[in-house]
Amino acid sequence: NIREVIRRNFLEDFRSEFQRKFEEIRRHEEEYTVGIKEDYEPVAYDRHGTEVPVVNLSGGEKTSVALAYRLALADLAAQVSQTSPSEILILDEPTTGFDQEDIKLLPQALRNIRTIPQIIIVTHDEELKNAADYKFEVTKEMGISTIKELS
Repeated sequence: NIREVIRRNFLEDFRSEFQRKFEEIRRHEEEYTVGIKEDYEPVAYDRHGTEVPVVNLSGGEKTSVALAYRLALADLAAQVSQTSPSEILILDEPTTGFDQEDIKLLPQALRNIRTIPQIIIVTHDEELKNAADYKFEVTKEMGISTIKELS
């Protein structure tokens, strides 16, 4: 059955890419590894190989799983459609659910994502703002947004 062969191949590629992206994002993480179930649901495994549902992970771990999942899927979609991979990633408040250690490590995790040359982050988090190469402040007064470059 050719459909099953193609599905299996895609699933294996997706699993590999998802694990690779998760490891890029959470290099400091040694507590969990991740995988993809047969129904494409992400799953985590503890040090002993015991399955841990993603809903049981911390907020930062869940966010890392979600980001890795989307990046892996985007990369595979680009390969399948023979288009170039995404060159921009926009993250809106990516530190929601992160603890202070996760926030400190996020800038390096994002720099580890070598396949996307430009990342735009919308954040109120001062630590994340300080890690940016370029900073802009957007304010809105009377329905008009103003953008100011910060040093």
